[in-house]
Amino acid sequence: MINTEQLKAALEKRFQESLPEGSQRYIVFWYDHDASFVDSIEELDLSGIKVWALTENNAFHSKRLLEKEDTSSNYLIYAPFPQPVNEENWLLDILLYSAEFSADKVSMLMNELLLVDSSLRSLLGEQISFFDNKDRYQKLLALSQGHWDKGSLELGMMAVACKVKTANLESVIKALFLAGINEEDNLLWGQLLKWPGEEIFWRYVQREYGFYNEAPSLKKLFLSLLISSLAYQLETEIPGGWKLYLNENIANSVVFIDHWMNNREDSHRFDELAKYFEEELKVSKYFADWRLEAYLNCDILEIFDKAIILEIVNSLVAGGQDYDNYAEIIALRRSSHWYDKFANVYGALEAAINLFVFYKEHQHGFVQPNARSLFAAYTEDYYQADQYYRHFYLYYDRVVEQDILKNLRPLVENLYDNGFLQILSQVWGERVQDELLDLWPIPLIDQQSRFYENHVFPVVNKNERDKVFVIISDALRYESAQELNTRLNQSGKGVAEIQAMQGVMPSYTKLGMASFLPGKEYRINNKARVLVDGKETVSKEQRQQILQYRYAQSMVLDLNEFTGLSREEGRELIKPYRIIYLYHDIIDATGDKPASEKRVFKAVDETINELHEKVLTIVNKFNATQIFVTADHGFLYKREPLVESDKIVKDNLECIDQNRRFMLTDDNVVAPGILSIKMDYLLGDGCDLRAIVPRGMQRFKIQGGGANYVHGGASLQEIVIPLIKYRNVRGSRVREKMLQKVDVQLTNTSHKITNNTFTLQFFQTEKLSDKRMPRKLMVAMWDMIDGEKKISDEKTIIADKTSDRADDRTFSVRLTLKGGSYDRNQDYYLRLMDDELGTPYSEIKFKISLGIANDFDDFGW
Repeated sequence: MINTEQLKAALEKRFQESLPEGSQRYIVFWYDHDASFVDSIEELDLSGIKVWALTENNAFHSKRLLEKEDTSSNYLIYAPFPQPVNEENWLLDILLYSAEFSADKVSMLMNELLLVDSSLRSLLGEQISFFDNKDRYQKLLALSQGHWDKGSLELGMMAVACKVKTANLESVIKALFLAGINEEDNLLWGQLLKWPGEEIFWRYVQREYGFYNEAPSLKKLFLSLLISSLAYQLETEIPGGWKLYLNENIANSVVFIDHWMNNREDSHRFDELAKYFEEELKVSKYFADWRLEAYLNCDILEIFDKAIILEIVNSLVAGGQDYDNYAEIIALRRSSHWYDKFANVYGALEAAINLFVFYKEHQHGFVQPNARSLFAAYTEDYYQADQYYRHFYLYYDRVVEQDILKNLRPLVENLYDNGFLQILSQVWGERVQDELLDLWPIPLIDQQSRFYENHVFPVVNKNERDKVFVIISDALRYESAQELNTRLNQSGKGVAEIQAMQGVMPSYTKLGMASFLPGKEYRINNKARVLVDGKETVSKEQRQQILQYRYAQSMVLDLNEFTGLSREEGRELIKPYRIIYLYHDIIDATGDKPASEKRVFKAVDETINELHEKVLTIVNKFNATQIFVTADHGFLYKREPLVESDKIVKDNLECIDQNRRFMLTDDNVVAPGILSIKMDYLLGDGCDLRAIVPRGMQRFKIQGGGANYVHGGASLQEIVIPLIKYRNVRGSRVREKMLQKVDVQLTNTSHKITNNTFTLQFFQTEKLSDKRMPRKLMVAMWDMIDGEKKISDEKTIIADKTSDRADDRTFSVRLTLKGGSYDRNQDYYLRLMDDELGTPYSEIKFKISLGIANDFDDFGW
């Protein structure tokens, strides 16, 4: 029952409508055929409106009132009886130029929704139970875009039934799929069957997507959308059995699947359904007939990524060397839907390809004229092989289904060991043998043992203000520091530069850490303790004492403890000091233990991430301007278990200290595969100690596990010590240094679209560098009239090219427009969204002019 307030609101709304042409006032007739509101009429208080009650006997009086006595007032003419037939209606002439009102449910709805199309009465009458619920009705009203017609009402009811906030079919269908592909278990489907009904829903689906089936179901609908999109992406004919499910409107099917795949909130449900139907369709059996090029751009099903990966792996295993093509394929897949799931596989594959390319470029060996040039070549080039090998295992260890790479891993292992390590170590061993046994420091190479004198003290000596922070990360290898250096330069606030120092020999922690301390005399006593000016160097307190003896305003801290302090605590703590040594240990702590050495590359990755974070924390929290990052030594690591030929049986020597890679002894051992290096370069004249180390990659055979991760020897991986100098940039220089993403420009000269599918060309205007970061863009066409609507599928551009050649920095993007009517005079927009920021990077005006004949030319119709 409609209450008085509802009745009053409905009547007042009726009187607020536009006056008929030529009218000066409102006259509204209300024939209440069963006198339902006769008691409510007297309670009505309508502002500016007179209520006149008709009776069966006052027609003449009423006519005189309205046409003679009062020709200016607004009137509601209420008749508590049915409207007379025209022949018996004395007020027919007034009724014809006046308006009508009805208080039945349908009429009230017509008035409330401002519906003037009388044909909608039947729709409202059929769906009247929908409007009986106040919550449903209010949700429908919230979907209004200013006016209602049959389409918007039916879509609105579907939207409310399916609990979506936009009255469009795409949202309704996706909501149904999310609720369940089987109708009997789908609660939303049960609601939609009531309002507006199954027949109306399938009519809209057929019109929008060209889907028709004599016994339609949600499962068949999803299958049709999936197969239609597959037909669009595959560069070959789809299997015959699939053609039964092709929709007539492929463009809209493609856009629907694409929008769902790229929706961050619910794409996981699409993935589940896609996986289910991948098995239902038995997609795997068709790959024997498909060339790689046929499915290279397919990303709807994850099986395409598996097939692409296997294709590259099998090619590499078979000796294929089309490395540039493999790299391009991986780069192409980075913007595909399933890339994240296979990111670690692709990462391992990319690292392996880089290692293959490195080997091909250096297959003639590592020929350098002397130790200094070989040392320099490692710091400029050769270190990359160690980095690629580490990256391979870093990603490989994260892969759940490692079988996909099982045939590639032995090749990587063999290539790194026999194609790089063994050859480089042999060449380097010859240089050490010929040049460095008695004269360990390489001329004109910065020395680890001179670090304090060459780098730290000059900072505090030049003025009385600057502080210097020194981070010493145990076993941070040069190749890993290179990666950290790049990350720091991409942080946007400072400038990082990396150089190399020659490490102490042997390359182990006690001696390496002591070499960073200032002193006149270094000594190793018969208990293997390293002394600086007669003082122990093991603990932080002992090291601080040595530093303060040289420069009083020095202190030693643990890196994590220091960065964990609050801004106020930290600044107060270091206020009296200008030299702050900070110690950090993840890599060595992991690698030195047999139980965890296999995780050493993971520890390296954690170290890079943590040091990057800590450097920026020291800058931001404690206002640091100069930070050094270095290491006590590097390391060697191979994943494959060592064989007996990798181990050397050591003689029974009197050793002060030893591990798998060195022995400290007074004896001058002369034997095949052994290097005997004099220690007087550090310990001074008269010192008889020698460092006995294997000449190549071998280890001394000793009891216990943990032979794969080692250090202490003379290999370049162990003794090339990184030194990163990070300077915080302030003031106007900040603006000059601020890191920017690369720019991307559209190169198409025509901004007119004439086909549902069209290709756009983009150009990355500069290559990646320390000052230019990658940019990831989401590209789609948008209609900005009446809100923002995406009218095409969405593609991804990852602008991260490092090539100097402009041709290598181009991107092609193929987009598909939704089917529909486009105003050729209206502006539509190509929108490039910055994926990281979620904001528009660029919006470019386009015109759309689709001829009927070419709407689907690109689909081969």
